[in-house]
Amino acid sequence: MRKLTVDDSKLIFEIRSKCFDDFWPKRDFVEMLSNPLYFGFCTDQGFILCRKISDEVEIITFAVLAEHRKQGLGRKLLTSVINQCGKGCTIFLEVAENNIAAKTLYLQLGFIPIAIRKNYYQLSEGTQNAVVMKYKPPFN
Repeated sequence: MRKLTVDDSKLIFEIRSKCFDDFWPKRDFVEMLSNPLYFGFCTDQGFILCRKISDEVEIITFAVLAEHRKQGLGRKLLTSVINQCGKGCTIFLEVAENNIAAKTLYLQLGFIPIAIRKNYYQLSEGTQNAVVMKYKPPFN
């Protein structure tokens, strides 16, 4: 696993294109990874891309190729973000309401659901609600 750089734009574009219906142009990833507010981690099988402003982090997009799921990579990527953010930083994300595997991972790592965004995802088969989740590390 390594930290994302602008050189990873093509890789994460390709991974995301295989994992999601909605299209994000490669130039969007180039622009985000050229901006110091954005950070993340990747392997050749998955990535996580975030934006940090002050003491808040938003997970922008997160994907693991289907053939590499359920092997712990998603947990490692997300744990890397949690560890980088440190105590006192709140992390937010949206997840499709029907994405049980992802929601289970987030709950296991301490994320809690805080809101529903109706019809947030526009999919080929219709719309899907998003669950907004929040992680606030303990101050031990």
